[in-house]
Amino acid sequence: MRIFFNYTKKIIDYLGACVLALVFALFCSGRVGYFVLSMLIAGPLLSLLFTFIASRTVKVSSILSRNIFDKGSSLKLTVKTKRAAFFLPMMPCRMEYDFGSGILLTDPGKDYGGFFSREYVREVTFFCRYAGGGSIGLKDVILTDFFGVMSIPVKNTDRQSHTYGIIPRIPETGIDPGKLKTVMESADMSDKEQEVSFDAADNFGGFPGYDNREYVDGDPVKRINYKLSARKDELYVRLDEKQVFGSVEIVLDPKLPGELKSAPGEMKAAAWQGEMEEKLGMALSLLLNQFTVRFVYFHDSLRHEVKLREPGECHELCKTLAYCRYEE
Repeated sequence: MRIFFNYTKKIIDYLGACVLALVFALFCSGRVGYFVLSMLIAGPLLSLLFTFIASRTVKVSSILSRNIFDKGSSLKLTVKTKRAAFFLPMMPCRMEYDFGSGILLTDPGKDYGGFFSREYVREVTFFCRYAGGGSIGLKDVILTDFFGVMSIPVKNTDRQSHTYGIIPRIPETGIDPGKLKTVMESADMSDKEQEVSFDAADNFGGFPGYDNREYVDGDPVKRINYKLSARKDELYVRLDEKQVFGSVEIVLDPKLPGELKSAPGEMKAAAWQGEMEEKLGMALSLLLNQFTVRFVYFHDSLRHEVKLREPGECHELCKTLAYCRYEE
């Protein structure tokens, strides 16, 4: 409705200018008045003609210089507009973008170049507010004639989407202590069951990572299997120091809860970020408590699995999860 009133106002203003020019020609100066009137009539027609030609000859494309960003940083999309001939004027244009809810348009950028320039470059800035994967590209480019009467979309607009990833952050405050305790106790029970099977097999059960022998002077203290030593009343050490405790599997499910299906995109992006960062916080806490973690995630509907043994590997995993998206 607002657009309709704007166009109506422009048309009324234009007709008023034509009436004034006609009055001036009839009662003041015929030569000057008719000249102004002819320009008022020819001007919009020429403007519309040039706008139509430009909409068929101008080419617009976009470039994303890199595709991974830190949360809270800025993402810059470069938009290039090329004219077929330098003598064709460049009309005012409005650009529309297609991007996910994880980023926010903060600066639409400015046009650069003069009348004789064949290429205009606009740098558009977005704010990376939620972690996770997404895509961005041009949705449409609209040219407007100099009189603001007609708007025509550019035919040769490259609408290719650019994939990007925003790196999640591992929570500095860790995770819920109660939840961590529950996971560790469950893993501990699983560990004990494996050790019972190991003992029953007379040390040849074929359970990798649970091979033990009696402690001898010079063995590292950190490799002592305290649980087995307490049962045997003798000190035993593990031959595989990487598995001091058990292994825990963490699955990052890309499917959001059913109650979020009708939620706004921003709420979905925030929920997906929370899910990623909570699972990463759990993984890091387990690694710091000398557990190994088998982290399962999904990317492009494919299941991926990575085994984490050191805290540093958890930070590297953040860069991989930056491209993962949630599923509706």
